[in-house]
Amino acid sequence: MKNVLRAILILICAAVVAPNLPVNYFTVTGGDRLLYSCPMPNGYSFVTTYIHSLELTPVIDDYRFVGGRMWGWEEWTKSLNAGMPSVSSPYTRTIMTPEWIITRGGRRSGLIYYRVGTEEFGRNTWTLEPWEEIKIFEKYPMYRMAFETSAMPFRKAAITGFEENHAR
Repeated sequence: MKNVLRAILILICAAVVAPNLPVNYFTVTGGDRLLYSCPMPNGYSFVTTYIHSLELTPVIDDYRFVGGRMWGWEEWTKSLNAGMPSVSSPYTRTIMTPEWIITRGGRRSGLIYYRVGTEEFGRNTWTLEPWEEIKIFEKYPMYRMAFETSAMPFRKAAITGFEENHAR
């Protein structure tokens, strides 16, 4: 009987506490419109890819959500020419491989502005599990967006926009 009461107490506590636990909350806005939003576990990955327009260089950015912030975890590129960042911050590590230049670290956080290209210049895609890759250049060509992260109670962290991309 004691174990049953203990289990009931644990369930009641979980039902009260869980909805109020803080989670990372990711939002994507364009203009005055909310395009996408969802709660994110700590350490979760959001990957963007694009073709840099001047030199047609592929770029892969891997962002991670930690403590209500969005951190630039890794950036993969094949060239640092044509306007790509070429000076590392003191918080990054650059790794040169035969095919890629990989920059780890970066300390981005909070708010990131993002410009979507076209089929010709940009070919921007996003990958956020469990949703399939989004060819964002097809949905919002030449669109300026803002990525923003914050911490909020789980019960208020609604999912918006991603469901149209068919969860796996």
